[in-house]
Amino acid sequence: MLLMLLAAVSCAKDVARVSAEEGSGESVSVQLALHVGAESTKGNPSLITELNQTFRGVDEVILVPFDKTDLIETGDQSNDNPTILPSITADYSDRAVSDGVYAPGLVFNNGSHLYPSHDLTLQRRTASVLVYGKSPVIACADSVEQYHLNGKLDEDWGQTRGRIVTSLVSFNPHPILRTGAPDAAYAIADVLSTLLAERTATIPYTYYANEQWRNASISMVWDENLEDVRLKEYFQWITNSGKPMSGAGANVEYMLTHLYRLLVGYSSDDPTVYQHVLSGIPYSVYRRAGDENPLTMGDFYDDLRDYLLARFDYLATNGVIAIGANDVVTLVNSTLRTYPIAQGLPEGAATLTWNGIGYNVAEDILDGVAPIASYCYPPDLRYFTNSTISTSTSPRDSSYTSTHIGWNTILNEYRGAKKVFSDTRSVAIDQPLQYSCGMLVGTVCAASAELPFDAHSTVHVEGNHFPLTGIIIGGQHPLKFDFTPTLGQEYFLYDNLISGVYLRTSVSSEWKTLVSQTPAGSSVYFCLELMNNSGEAFTGVEGNILPGSKFYLMGRLNPPESDPDASIFQKDCTTRLNCVITSFEQAHNSIPDLEHPSLTMGVQVQVGWTQATSSYIVMY
Repeated sequence: MLLMLLAAVSCAKDVARVSAEEGSGESVSVQLALHVGAESTKGNPSLITELNQTFRGVDEVILVPFDKTDLIETGDQSNDNPTILPSITADYSDRAVSDGVYAPGLVFNNGSHLYPSHDLTLQRRTASVLVYGKSPVIACADSVEQYHLNGKLDEDWGQTRGRIVTSLVSFNPHPILRTGAPDAAYAIADVLSTLLAERTATIPYTYYANEQWRNASISMVWDENLEDVRLKEYFQWITNSGKPMSGAGANVEYMLTHLYRLLVGYSSDDPTVYQHVLSGIPYSVYRRAGDENPLTMGDFYDDLRDYLLARFDYLATNGVIAIGANDVVTLVNSTLRTYPIAQGLPEGAATLTWNGIGYNVAEDILDGVAPIASYCYPPDLRYFTNSTISTSTSPRDSSYTSTHIGWNTILNEYRGAKKVFSDTRSVAIDQPLQYSCGMLVGTVCAASAELPFDAHSTVHVEGNHFPLTGIIIGGQHPLKFDFTPTLGQEYFLYDNLISGVYLRTSVSSEWKTLVSQTPAGSSVYFCLELMNNSGEAFTGVEGNILPGSKFYLMGRLNPPESDPDASIFQKDCTTRLNCVITSFEQAHNSIPDLEHPSLTMGVQVQVGWTQATSSYIVMY
């Protein structure tokens, strides 16, 4: 967590002791006591230690002392270097000190932890502190998986000669991609562009005129102007009529498979005989060479279909795609197949648009989509307090037992000054360590078992047809030293660790994600990411939502009318969100720009707030 701090503070305690031994009197060895709440994780419950309360411990505990007799504000500077304290384990005990041995975890009933005096020295006149801590990290196979499970914030401590200036400290969302779309996005666009690069089929035929057979040909272009309704629809579908579409490898495979199956099963039913007026002859019937049957328009459309299937064969021959059993089309390059899931992004973040001759990669607001470099991981679960202190002139070992119910009972035994003096032996941090982030707890349900997607058609949503696979949340900004937001760049949080939640008429299991505090008085846009496992395609606001593909429904959270300046998400608070879906008409297959004020919402919401640590709501 604090690699930048390590160099500055690794010798801080030793330097302070040397100073004290030389008689400066500026630093004092003290016991330090603090109080923490309970917490959990988004991960596997088997990885959680549960003893009375759910608690995994606090790693990388950092104490920053100030000589200010009030809470710390932006611009304040610490009166000494920060100190790295030993981690607090997940263990519980009946007392903090037993036979001279200090317990490594918390004390039952009051959640206190006591550090011995040999762990810490504080400068005289210290009167308030900042304390930071992190939940232990659950190790994963790769960083993308680990960051989704544990969350991730980037730290900047902005130190001035080892001391902390709060205005220079920041905690920033960790982008999933640091730059624009990767090479895989453009490679996928090239695959589709190559498929459609040659859409003009030149079809030969013969005709009899002026007492002889003549050779000729007709050129047919596969586009939106084609008279054959089905082939025209196929083209509008594969190009999404120029609207944004998902360029994720998985979605492109669904698209190619669907198109290939449509073409394989296509046979024109146009019976119109192809005729033409020639000089001297009113009508002449056109035929294939060696075929006495007159050509129909349907024959030309069938030939065009064969030409388009040959484009698939061209890609397969060149090792770009593979056509397997049941006409399933796959991308041969595994990097393309797994984009952008392998990068940790939602499928809808990979967006393509048809420009009339090929496919463009859409990656910023100018393209009408959420910028691909603006997606971030959820924040990691940290503890934080900004607090004054209480002191005692004698050690307080006996105070830290499970018989003391509540932290205030312990604080009442600290009757010394509110700052450190040379005779101070024990210091208690008045305010508890609280969660530095908030938590969103949500439910989702359908208004009816049949949801309409246009004026005439519906989709059945009961069962496990529509699992919720992720949540995208806007309004995530860089954070100050106290984890309140700045008005810097907006990020879109993506949490893909949602499972066992399905869209049904009854409310299914809750889903949870950690969120950073959002600016006061600001609305927050979000997207529910669902998968279409219904076996049916339906039409959303941007085109077809294919079976097996993911789609997105948008919602907006507004501050309550009773408190228009409130933050939608607040640190140490739980925001409860109930989502009701009444229609699929506003389903997107790519994620639109979440900062746009005129977006049409596809989710109705009810919102409520609950304080977190005061009622021991576990954080996930």
